[in-house]
Amino acid sequence: MQHSLWVRGKLLSIAGLSFIHLLKLQLKNNILTSTRTPSVDIYWEGNSNPGARVRVLVWNTSLGSFEELASTVADSKGAVKFYRSVPTGSHVVEGKVKVLVQHSVGYSGGNLSSKTSSFIPEHPADTPRAQYDFTLAWESDTQYYNESFPDRQLDIHNYLLRQRVPMNIQYVFHTGDIVDEYDKPVQWERANTAYAMFDQAKFPYGVLGGNHDVGQYDEKGFPVYSQHFGEARFARNPWYGGNHKNNRGHFDLISAGGHDFIFVHMSWAPKDVEFAWMNRVLASFPERTAILATHEYLNLDGSMSPTATRIKNEVVAKNPNVRMVLSGHVHGAMKNQHFFDDNGDGVAERTVTNILFDAQGLPEGGQAFTRLMHFDNQSQRVLSRSYSPYLKKHTTDHSAFPKPYQEFVLSYAELGLKMKKKTLKTTHFSARFA
Repeated sequence: MQHSLWVRGKLLSIAGLSFIHLLKLQLKNNILTSTRTPSVDIYWEGNSNPGARVRVLVWNTSLGSFEELASTVADSKGAVKFYRSVPTGSHVVEGKVKVLVQHSVGYSGGNLSSKTSSFIPEHPADTPRAQYDFTLAWESDTQYYNESFPDRQLDIHNYLLRQRVPMNIQYVFHTGDIVDEYDKPVQWERANTAYAMFDQAKFPYGVLGGNHDVGQYDEKGFPVYSQHFGEARFARNPWYGGNHKNNRGHFDLISAGGHDFIFVHMSWAPKDVEFAWMNRVLASFPERTAILATHEYLNLDGSMSPTATRIKNEVVAKNPNVRMVLSGHVHGAMKNQHFFDDNGDGVAERTVTNILFDAQGLPEGGQAFTRLMHFDNQSQRVLSRSYSPYLKKHTTDHSAFPKPYQEFVLSYAELGLKMKKKTLKTTHFSARFA
């Protein structure tokens, strides 16, 4: 039996959800008293950006939230269509079935400040706020802080929290070795204290397990690492995309400055199953610029370990959306680039920038040096800088940190970044009881 439905559509802009087309279906004749549970057949057609991900979600009364019904990627002309059946049993609220057609997936915290915002810089040599749109921050190998110098880790976190709004910091990476000895509870307690600051501030960040976190040879530390930085710590965060083996690997979905990112984190010593997971995740989000964070990748001379080489050949090379790899483990700083021919025409059209950053060899476990990456849409470039809020100093003079690898510029072309205006339009919608 077919029943008439009342349909209303409205285009909304909601922080954290990009552009959303919200459709509400209200039953004029409520037949939920029927002995059988009816379903609603939903047909939607529309247009979005070519290659953009579009999702259909429906409100689930049992979960108290929207659940994904289907997702697809718009074709080369931006056309998208869905046909799905929704059982009404757990999807009706006061006679309404709520359906969400959503552009993109993931989280956007919105701009916390702009180029025209007025802030007094903490250091006179800070990059002027008018020269960039947003910032990504990065710390690594904080093990000696949490072993012996906890104030240095707190220096970094207090600084990033202070600068979150002035610098429009959208995310913080940690590329492993949170602690020095995984079997020393006090080190995890110190790390938990430092990261609880981010948790309480709802500051997006991602970590991974380094060899000291998980046990370099026997990997007996993985359960300890997961106890402190496993799925439970992050699962409720709107940017958290999913995980592998209780956060041995995980990915975050962040949109900032008109760019959609996927940040994939993989812990120490990945095996076949971890490689398969990374490839599956990256292939699931081809429309997002991917930054891969892992503990071990570059050496100081630009060479790579067997595991790192395998990551390059079996993950980076196979996924055209990967444009940057971040790593620690080796004391010092390094940067190089690899080039890939993705379409088989004999021309390497994709550049992947690899960056090593690990300050633990400096006094006091690193002197609180952290890395800032300022993204500027106007000049189409990223300015990478090192800074210590403890020393109140940009860059270090240590020989393992050549200046060209502490402060440098990357072009948007090298990173495959193109700012785009997101669009979503309904051209047809219909729904009926099955």
